[in-house]
Amino acid sequence: MPFTELKRLLERGEYVRAKREAEWLIHSGELIGPDLARAYRGGAVAHYMLKELFAAAKMAERALAIATESQHPEETGKALYDLGEYYLLIGDYHLALERLTSFLTTIPKAPALRTLEAKAQHNLGLIHRARRDWTQAISAHQAAARLHAENGAERSVLESIRGVAWCHLQQEQPAAALPYIEEVQSRLANLPEEHQLSASLLTDLALYHRQVGNSALSVEYCHEVLVPGRPGVDEHLKATAYVIAGENALDQGRPTEADLFANLALEEALKAQHPFLMNRVNDLRRRLLQAQPL
Repeated sequence: MPFTELKRLLERGEYVRAKREAEWLIHSGELIGPDLARAYRGGAVAHYMLKELFAAAKMAERALAIATESQHPEETGKALYDLGEYYLLIGDYHLALERLTSFLTTIPKAPALRTLEAKAQHNLGLIHRARRDWTQAISAHQAAARLHAENGAERSVLESIRGVAWCHLQQEQPAAALPYIEEVQSRLANLPEEHQLSASLLTDLALYHRQVGNSALSVEYCHEVLVPGRPGVDEHLKATAYVIAGENALDQGRPTEADLFANLALEEALKAQHPFLMNRVNDLRRRLLQAQPL
């Protein structure tokens, strides 16, 4: 089987070697049609895992072109799905939306793609959130939660429910967000090993309490996220906690402290390479500039 080694390298996390294997397969001259598209997709995944997002998108676009020309719906759909995620992380929300919408229309032609539908809906929710289209974002997250529930994927269900809560919080609707936050909090008790989701919920609670005027409790939740060595906390969550801590400091008239948190948030956001997160950091910095005396 031509893909045995590429699959093995990807599963073992040997992404540099996987890139080389994919390139060898592509240029061997032995693959055509959907098999060649699959080799390009494998190379794209290796680039993606190495955070080489533009290279990943370029290879996945080549996979899409080949799969489409070969009239192979399953490979076409997989390439569209991958591109939706790559463009989401790059920050090209228009292309991400276009690719994922096309992916959903491909599913009836290739039923095997249904295993990706729930995650595609969740990613659509993230895209709509970045575009501040809250109604569409909530609808997509709710569709994702329903599909994940049908598949028995409890952790993913809760992540999608969190997405609904976050949409309400971003619109400063804490009362609407609270039932979703409480549902996640209650159901997480049955998933004690879900450290990342538990840490994510702390940032939701921090933002909720800031919006209802309980800055002290909001700060406590931020500090919980930022405890050194806390399981499940990555650069994205650190940046989010720093942003909320900065907003609390600014609300309380402490611009110097807010500026410190903004700088820390920027540092973590750059590590995370997440454009939507960068936008939140920039929003905080704009508020800091507006708060400065003329």
